[in-house]
Amino acid sequence: MKKVLFLLTVTICAVNVFAQDGAKPNALGLLFGSANVSYERAFGEKSAIQINGAFGGLSVGGVKYTNIGGGVDYKYYVSNSKTAPEGFYVSPGV
Repeated sequence: MKKVLFLLTVTICAVNVFAQDGAKPNALGLLFGSANVSYERAFGEKSAIQINGAFGGLSVGGVKYTNIGGGVDYKYYVSNSKTAPEGFYVSPGV
């Protein structure tokens, strides 16, 4: 069972690394009670914008905690050989 869970985790992480244009769910977070999703859209050769949303919950000692969040990131891709949304980027976010 541990091997199956490990292979599933590695596969999900690999999909999230390579899926950079469009919606990107964080399926690994669901294992820990947190749902994250982001949407990235490139504009221009070196720029992209990403919108993030998150929801999660945790119960500790009979107390239930819930979190909701969101954010926006501007991404500037610094690679000379690739265009957005591929390669290394610098990203300030709010």
